[in-house]
Amino acid sequence: MFTLTRKQIKHFEHVMLSVFGRGLRAHSAEHFPTHWRVIGATQMEQVVQFGIRRALESGYRSERDGYMFHSLMLQLGSYFDTDPQYPWLAKALLDDTLGSRSERLANAYDAAIDYLDRVAGAQGQHMRAAVHRLRWTVMPELREAPRGHFDDLLNLLEVTWPQKLALIGGQTLRSLAESVIPIAKAGGLTTFGGACLYTIACFIFGHGLHHDPQFSWARQSLSLGLSGEPAMNAFAQSLEVQLAALD
Repeated sequence: MFTLTRKQIKHFEHVMLSVFGRGLRAHSAEHFPTHWRVIGATQMEQVVQFGIRRALESGYRSERDGYMFHSLMLQLGSYFDTDPQYPWLAKALLDDTLGSRSERLANAYDAAIDYLDRVAGAQGQHMRAAVHRLRWTVMPELREAPRGHFDDLLNLLEVTWPQKLALIGGQTLRSLAESVIPIAKAGGLTTFGGACLYTIACFIFGHGLHHDPQFSWARQSLSLGLSGEPAMNAFAQSLEVQLAALD
């Protein structure tokens, strides 16, 4: 009987992961052309490898699972499974009474596609409009007249992406804000305007924005060592580049 050594098994696993990674990159280029264009081929390589590690750490082993996990990352942010915006998604993934791990992922994927159709629009029109309004209406208003209360943040998000806010609700948004504002402040966004802008960016791109490889500009902006208005201006400039690429 032919027996593989541990070293040979490790080499085989490495080759298979390399082949799978190439498949995911091709899948991204074909099915997520906007992500591919904005993120770029070099950075997408890091996104793919990061996604493979996260999927494996979460217990997903099949190629089908990997493709669904990667797709959810691109559509909802790389930390979609822990994002306070999507408690229903975390529940669907973790509740072992709903089937096997792979079955739960497939069900969660289907639910996420239905959710995206409703909030982003069947052709992504609501998402594009949200990006446009954030860039041309909300950001200028926030710079000129920063608000001071949670209700002000709700109003700004209502302007930015009303379809999403209507679906997730104010309480879910409060949970998101409570989880990301300490990160914003630690990165120098100590003013209400800065924390508010960071929360809005997480509302658009996901709560793990500060260390999501899809948005390296956010991590770089928060690591400049700035504070207060300079930090907000630097983050706003980085966000503007991202929005301009999407608009």
